[in-house]
Amino acid sequence: MNKKILLYSVLTLIGGSLSAQQFSDDFEAYTNGDYIAQKNTKWTTWKNQPGTQEDVKVTKAKAHSGSLAAFFSSSVSNGGPQDLVLPFGQTHNTGKFWLEMWMWVDKDSSAYMNVQGTQPMGSEYAINIYLNKDRTTECRSASGDVHLKTTYPQNQWFSYKLDIDLNTNTWELLIDGVSKGKFASNINQINSLDLYPLNGSSFYIDDVKFDHTPYTKQALNVAVTGIMGMSGYLAGQQAMPSVIVRNLGTTAISSYQVEIDYNGNKTSQTVSFVNIPSLGYDTLDFTSPIILAPGIHNLTATLKKVNAVNPDDDASDDSKVLILDPVSPAANKAVVAEEGTGTWCGWCPRGAVFMDKLHDKYGDLFIPIAIHNGASDPMVYQPYDSLFGKLISGYPTALVDRGTDVDPSAMEVDFLNRIVVPPSATIVNGAIYDATTNTLKVSLTTKFLKATTGDYRIACVITEDSIHSTNAAYKQANYYSGGNSGVMGGFEVLPNPVPAAKMWYSHVARYISPNFGGQANSFPSTINENDQFTHNIIYPLDPKWKSGQIRIVGMLIDPNGKIDNANSTTITQAVSNGFVIGTTVSMGLKKAVIESCRLSVFPNPTSGEAQLGTTISQKGEVRLEIYSITGRLVSTKNYGQIEAGEYTIPVNCNGLSKGIYICKLSHSGSFETVKLVID
Repeated sequence: MNKKILLYSVLTLIGGSLSAQQFSDDFEAYTNGDYIAQKNTKWTTWKNQPGTQEDVKVTKAKAHSGSLAAFFSSSVSNGGPQDLVLPFGQTHNTGKFWLEMWMWVDKDSSAYMNVQGTQPMGSEYAINIYLNKDRTTECRSASGDVHLKTTYPQNQWFSYKLDIDLNTNTWELLIDGVSKGKFASNINQINSLDLYPLNGSSFYIDDVKFDHTPYTKQALNVAVTGIMGMSGYLAGQQAMPSVIVRNLGTTAISSYQVEIDYNGNKTSQTVSFVNIPSLGYDTLDFTSPIILAPGIHNLTATLKKVNAVNPDDDASDDSKVLILDPVSPAANKAVVAEEGTGTWCGWCPRGAVFMDKLHDKYGDLFIPIAIHNGASDPMVYQPYDSLFGKLISGYPTALVDRGTDVDPSAMEVDFLNRIVVPPSATIVNGAIYDATTNTLKVSLTTKFLKATTGDYRIACVITEDSIHSTNAAYKQANYYSGGNSGVMGGFEVLPNPVPAAKMWYSHVARYISPNFGGQANSFPSTINENDQFTHNIIYPLDPKWKSGQIRIVGMLIDPNGKIDNANSTTITQAVSNGFVIGTTVSMGLKKAVIESCRLSVFPNPTSGEAQLGTTISQKGEVRLEIYSITGRLVSTKNYGQIEAGEYTIPVNCNGLSKGIYICKLSHSGSFETVKLVID
């Protein structure tokens, strides 16, 4: 009997007498070019639209066995439109289940799939599976936590298998039959497989199979099914473990005790007066924190008593081990995450949620900057947005220390990779703040920790938190509304768009100085260990901005354009550090002071011509630029080489509408700004 006839017999059995607990499809019962879900009702699509652009065709281009396989690819910024779904017959939350398929991921390409926990589609993601361009594969939770990361082969066929014990929430990944590790899922139930190509994906699947073995209950049996709340923390941080237990027996559970054993320390906690029904869950949140130690250590959670009985009827599932290897951050290191966003962008709430989540988790070691985009967005700062937008492929997208662009949900991986890299220098933010004139003077003092060479540059970003307005321009598009795209930090229960009155925006970029790439010639080309430099910048703050919500972000940019190190402080913290005037360094570099010109403007406000008064300390090229308060360049004039001395420079205000403008006078690689009001 040939393969095609045999498969047809199997599919006939599955569609007839079997209970959808078993499945096998090698695509040989199809004809080249057939839509899979249209041909075989055991498959469907995300919106249950077989035969449409969501469906996937079989192809003769490659096959693991026989001559046909399914091909997935996408060049759309958000992925798709292919979106093929394989239902598992029902939602399974007990027993043993395995899913296996053969995959081919084209060279330097990627693949993505997820396991849905229940119906309707999108309401619960049990696991997200990424096969990345760099030949790493990750199993992640819906919230972005990485359960398991390993490698896979490209440009060849390989077996990708999930072996799941749903009783104990033990998920194992096997590639070509070799175990790559086990983990516990945040959602311990499964309903269907979703295959969805992301932008840049190009992959094939063949020989797809799954099977489920039901579970027979015992009388008294409680299992430890998960240890949560411990992932992604840094060595030295405190974490509070949450232990999830499940009643796998027929007897209701009224009390239990769990012991945690970590790094030579044991602590136990008892839960009483509960009523956990058969197959029910309970979560024990430990009140004593675990201080994470550097290096690899096992954290073991063990069930000690159940209903005052020790042990229960099945001791094999009473313990669970979590291997902890917390990241040890490099000394004096912080990481910057710049994220492209916009009020017009319906997926951009994802960026806000993950920026807040990581800042809450890691504090000022993770420095978030939200760069707004779009003509309708009132928070756009054009000098920042225009250059940042050239480095990303869509919205929302993030750059971590200006590395490769990633989805905001993947920022944590890049953060953990960067936080261990020793910085070339430390940065101390100092400041003087004049509340009367709303003027902020910043000093960035950079001390190099090692000898180095190259064009290092300094830049400074001003951000604002908790921006709120009832103006309709501040409403936020929200494609998570209704919950069909999963849980997203509460946006799933908000309307689309979210009214301005219900929105607060944080980490919003207000200024970047002197420019996106940093000040040229910030430092000498050869720098010695312990060399120290100070740069000064003056910011006229908009009266509408809340000074208590302003953050100063000093950034050191390396010769490759990556962010080497950074420091984020409030104005109050910077003022307490003290303001430092730029100093001359020992090797004869001129003062690295942006405050080299003393600038004033009069009359101010004005409705016609104004005069800029300035003192130039040394001969150099002088250029005047005028910006709107939103950062749009409205006028520029180059005065060429000017001798040292005192000058009055006329400013023609004709043609400028009423409002606040920033006059920026540049001189010899330095600049100063002053606020000008047109009434």
